[in-house]
Amino acid sequence: IKCKIDDVQNIMKTNGNKITVAGGLFMLFGSQVVSLFGASYREYMKFNGQYFLNFEMIKYALNNGYKKYNFYGITGEFGKESPMYGLFNFKRGFNARVQENIGEFTYVVDKFRYRLYIIAFRSYHFIKKIINK
Repeated sequence: IKCKIDDVQNIMKTNGNKITVAGGLFMLFGSQVVSLFGASYREYMKFNGQYFLNFEMIKYALNNGYKKYNFYGITGEFGKESPMYGLFNFKRGFNARVQENIGEFTYVVDKFRYRLYIIAFRSYHFIKKIINK
């Protein structure tokens, strides 16, 4: 514990007393709280900000009469070799139950603009991979 306290104190010396370590976007919908999106800064992952954030939102849901806390989407690939296994494992750590829904589809209205979007999206992810290596 002393090591973690020292680590936090050093980070605070460098970055100040208020540091954003994680964030999320939540939606209140009917009788449920939906966790739409969450992320943590890579350098602060060891502080488990997403666990704390979701735990606090689950408490909010319980204290305000919501019947369900919805972690929202996972890929459906549950093997450790899946690139999304970490997300599945994170949600499973809260004793979450998998519920399979009907799925999604894309209805393309403008083929030219859709192709531009696909090219831009793939280019963005390609460049992001190169930068993050």
